[in-house]
Amino acid sequence: MITILITLGLGAGKQTPTNDPCEAADLLNNPGGQGHVPIWSALLTNQEFHDDYINRWQDLANGGLSCDFMIYVLDSMIAVIEPEMPRQIATWGGTYTTWENNVTDLRDFILARCDSMNSGFVDCDTAITGIFDVTVEIIGVGEVEMSNSNIINDLNTGWTDQRFGGIDLPFKVVSGPFDHWEIISTNTYVFDPNVDTLVLDLQSDVIVQAYFIPPTPTRDITYNIKPTGTTTNISVDGTLINTFPTTINYIINEAVNVSANLDPMFGFNTWDSDSIALTPTVTSPIISFTASYNDTVTLHLYKKPTIVYDIFPTGTSTTIDINGINTSVFPTSTSYYNNENITLTPNIDPLYSFVSWDYDSITMLNGNSEANSFISAYNDTVKLVISLIPPLAAFISGDEVVCDNSSTQADVEVSFAAGFPPYTFIYAINGVNQSSITTNDNPYHIKTKKEGIYTLTYFSDAISSGSINGSAIVTVFESPTAIFSAASDTLSVLYPSVQLNDLSLGNIVAWNWDFGDNTPNDFTPDPYHVFKDSVGIYQLNLIVTDDVGCSDTTFKQLWVADDYWMYIPNSFTPDYDGINDLFCLTHNGIREATFYFNVYDRFSNLVYATEKIADLECFLNENGWDGKHYKTGNDLPMGTYIYEVYFQDFEGWKHQDMGHIFIIR
Repeated sequence: MITILITLGLGAGKQTPTNDPCEAADLLNNPGGQGHVPIWSALLTNQEFHDDYINRWQDLANGGLSCDFMIYVLDSMIAVIEPEMPRQIATWGGTYTTWENNVTDLRDFILARCDSMNSGFVDCDTAITGIFDVTVEIIGVGEVEMSNSNIINDLNTGWTDQRFGGIDLPFKVVSGPFDHWEIISTNTYVFDPNVDTLVLDLQSDVIVQAYFIPPTPTRDITYNIKPTGTTTNISVDGTLINTFPTTINYIINEAVNVSANLDPMFGFNTWDSDSIALTPTVTSPIISFTASYNDTVTLHLYKKPTIVYDIFPTGTSTTIDINGINTSVFPTSTSYYNNENITLTPNIDPLYSFVSWDYDSITMLNGNSEANSFISAYNDTVKLVISLIPPLAAFISGDEVVCDNSSTQADVEVSFAAGFPPYTFIYAINGVNQSSITTNDNPYHIKTKKEGIYTLTYFSDAISSGSINGSAIVTVFESPTAIFSAASDTLSVLYPSVQLNDLSLGNIVAWNWDFGDNTPNDFTPDPYHVFKDSVGIYQLNLIVTDDVGCSDTTFKQLWVADDYWMYIPNSFTPDYDGINDLFCLTHNGIREATFYFNVYDRFSNLVYATEKIADLECFLNENGWDGKHYKTGNDLPMGTYIYEVYFQDFEGWKHQDMGHIFIIR
C-alpha cells in the first residue's frame, strides 16, 4: 500500500519501491519529507483522492490486506490520479509514458511482494499477529456483517477472507431470527453466544457460525368437488366440509385422512391432486396423504346416467328386449350405474324393417347392427328407427362430368329398395345393354368414363323381379395439352435467368409454374424467372387448366451450369477506421489448391505473398491483407503496388493476371 503512494508519482520524484513496510509506514506518516514534495503535491491536492486513500489505509488497519484488495486499491487510485496527470506533467515535468511504466512496475511489485508485505506488517507492530483465515457460515436464513461492510448471508455462506490478530474483529447480525453463535477453532474464545454482536481477537484460523431459527414450514391443501351444486360433502380427519373450495393449512408432512359422502344422484369417479400421492389409490372413496406440498385435492363425481328408450315411428307392434326383459311401452326410462353393459334386441313389426339406432352420446358396440349393446356412461335417448318395407325396386342416378385424361371416373349409383340380396340388374348406355351384374352391395357404384345416358333395363333380388326407375348422365370433356418453351435449357450460374412461354393447346384460363428451386409458384402465362446462384439441374413443371376445369401437366429439365469469376479491388485504406481497412477478394468456381497471389513494390520487391485464398476472402471487414510487409510486419507506405495472381478454374483452365493496388493512408 505504501509502495503504491510512492511509485505513482512522476519521473522527477520517483522513489525506489521499498520492501520494508516499516520504512513505507514512516514515509506515509511524513508525506512532506525531503524529496517527496512533488509527488505528494500531485497526489494530495486532490481532496477526493486524499479521502479515498485514508479510508483504504483504515481498511488495512482492520486486517483487510490481500493481493486482490491491494490491486483493487491501486486501480481505484489510478482512476483518481490519471485525469490529473496532464496538469501534473505540465507543472513538474516528466512524461505520461514514464508514469504508465511506473504504474506497471508497481502492479508487478504488488503481485510479487504481497506475502512479504503481510509478514512485514506483523514485524512492524508486535501487537499484530497472523494473518489468519476467517470463514463465516450462515446456518438457516439470515445476514451477518463482518468488519468493513462485508455482508454474509445464506446465499454466499461459506465466505472466507484473511484478517490479522491483535485487532478487534467485529461481527454483527444484520437481519433474520438470530439464535446463537458457534466458533470452531483450535484456540478457546470467551464470548456470549446469545448476543447478536461478536468481537474476536484472532489467535489462529477460525470458523464463525451464525445460527438462525428456521421457520416451521406449512402446506396449504385446498379441497374441491366437481361438478359443483350437489349435496356431496367431504370428511377431513373427522371434520365435515360442505363449502368448496376450502383451504386448510397443515404442518409439513402432517398425515391427513379424507372420505367422501356422496349425493344419492351421483356416483364416485376419482380423486386427483397436483403433487401429493393419494393412497391407497385415486379410485378409492377413502384416501389418505401426507401434506408434503401445497396442493389441490379434487373429488370428481359423475351423475348416474338415465337412458330413455323410444321407437320411431310410433304405432307399430315393435318391442325391445332390454337386458333380456321385454319392453313394449315407449318412451320409457331406466337409470344405471356408470359403465354398466346393456344389451338390446328389437322385435320388429313384420311390415317394417330395421334402419338404425339413434343416440346422442353413447357408443353402440356392434356398430349399426340390429342386435346391439352399449356401456352406460351418459344421460341419453336411445331410439330404434324402423321403416315401412317398400315394394321391390331399383333406381339408377347420377350427373357426372369427367376429363378424358383424369384418373377420376364418373360414379353412377344403382340403389335397391326392399328385397333380399344378392341383387341382379342390367343397365344400358344410350340404349345399348351392358353385361349383367350381381351384387350384395346396396347401393352399387358403376365406375365409368364412357359418355352417354345410363338406364336400367332389368332388376331382381334373390326371390323375384322388381321395378326399375331413374337415369344417369355421364359427360366426358377433352382435356387441354400442356406445352411450353424455354429460351435456353442451359444457364450460367452468373446469369441464371430464363424466359418461359406457354404454348398449350385448348382454351387455357389458368397456369401454375413450379420452377423446382423452392421459390413461390408463378401463375402467369409467360413468366421470367431467375434461379438461385447455385449449380444444379432444375425440373420446371407447368399445370394448365381450361375453361371447363380440365387440366394437363408437362415438364422440362433446365441446367444451371457452373462458371468462374474473381473480383479484385484496386485500392484499400488500412487506417483502422473500420471501413475498407483490409484488402480482400471475392470469387466463384476456383480450384483453391492452385491459387497464389503476390504483391510487389515499384522496385519489384515482394512485399506480400499467399497461396491460401482463404487468407484474402472478404468477411465483414475482418479478413484480408492489412497492408503490412509479409516478413517485417511493418506498414507499407501509401502508393501503388503491382499484384500477380494465378489460379485454375473449376474446369481446370489456367488463369494468370497482373494489376495495380493503391494503398491509401
